[in-house]
Amino acid sequence: MNSFTLGGKSRRLVSKIHRWTGLTMLAFLLLAGLTGSILAFRMELDTWLNHKLFKVEPKGQRATIDEAIAVVETRFPDAYVSTIILPVEPDDSFRFFLNPKMSAGVAHVHVPGMKSTLEFNQIFVDPYTRVVLGQRNTSQFDLFSRKEFIPTMMRLHYTLFLDNVGVYTMGVVSLIWLLSTLVGVALAWPRIWYNMTAWRNTLAVRWHGGNYKVNYDLHRSAGLIFLPILVVVAFSGVYLNLPDMVKPVVRTFSNLTVTPEGKLHPLEGDRITPERAIENALGLMPQARAYSVARSFARGVYTVRLQLPDDVSPRGNNVVYVSMSDGKLEGIKAAATATGGDTFLYWLQPLHSGSAFGLTGQILIALGGLVLTALGITGIAVWLRKRAGEKKRHDAGSTLSSNSGLSRDQPDIKPELNRT
Repeated sequence: MNSFTLGGKSRRLVSKIHRWTGLTMLAFLLLAGLTGSILAFRMELDTWLNHKLFKVEPKGQRATIDEAIAVVETRFPDAYVSTIILPVEPDDSFRFFLNPKMSAGVAHVHVPGMKSTLEFNQIFVDPYTRVVLGQRNTSQFDLFSRKEFIPTMMRLHYTLFLDNVGVYTMGVVSLIWLLSTLVGVALAWPRIWYNMTAWRNTLAVRWHGGNYKVNYDLHRSAGLIFLPILVVVAFSGVYLNLPDMVKPVVRTFSNLTVTPEGKLHPLEGDRITPERAIENALGLMPQARAYSVARSFARGVYTVRLQLPDDVSPRGNNVVYVSMSDGKLEGIKAAATATGGDTFLYWLQPLHSGSAFGLTGQILIALGGLVLTALGITGIAVWLRKRAGEKKRHDAGSTLSSNSGLSRDQPDIKPELNRT
């Protein structure tokens, strides 16, 4: 069915753009769709696969964070604990992320799936027995290991195991995919768009019309039905991989809060415990739950992430910076004082992962990933069929010309014969 805005040469040009961008990105989109469907249930699957790492038997007095850090850094003397993910339930383990000690004086920017220079960069500790439950390298490629399966999916999804090049590549792919999706909508949009019958015909699938018609109709109808999910995932994918490209666009509509980063000089002398930093941060938001605490010796601050009941992100949308030397508050980024632009950006990661709407959101994102995979498969099937048809017509025309005794160097004499 023709678009209400496109026709003739414009439609043919846009169709070619949609077709060739889709074919160019096919491998990336299939990979993103499949891994994205799995990662919609990342924590559930990771916990199920590695139950002995994530879950413990509550018994006795729980260790302090400082005590658990000492256990880890004694076990791995070449590394230091950079981030601690705190237990939520009594049977949750401590999760520690490590960085090399030689880089302790360097401020780190975390990018999901980036390669670690350590043999192990994530450690699990029983809070009650203070025993190291296990360790893994979240940047190691191993699809057949229970411990590394979900981290492998994460790194494939975000970086293709190509580090910064992969981050940029997947961001560009997301941007092209977003534009190609919008082009596809223009091609599929019915001319009489306000007529329900036109929409019914556009979304219908001719199941008995042969493989070509079935694939064509499925490609069109699935793309339109899941359009909101596909657009949100594509746009949020651009932001998560290329935030410096998206933020200036958002700033044209709303101010963005500049993230306070605390001190910019290394820690000297004694430091307060992580528990005290968390306590000081919670003093600002008594109703919050501490999700994590990170240690930056380069900047001399603890970064405490807090989650309030109304936060859209499971990790929380509030960050408090506490001085490591004296416990003073060095800065805060709170959801309560966020601008419209801040709130918009807060939503993108939870929407991309599906966590914004709990189980319902996870199911929708998983389905969206499968639909993206199906769009790639049906798109290539339609293209192959059209290509085969064009080749068949070309071969038929060549045969007809040959049988007529005509060649490219000879004029077609049939018009002259017809005149006689």
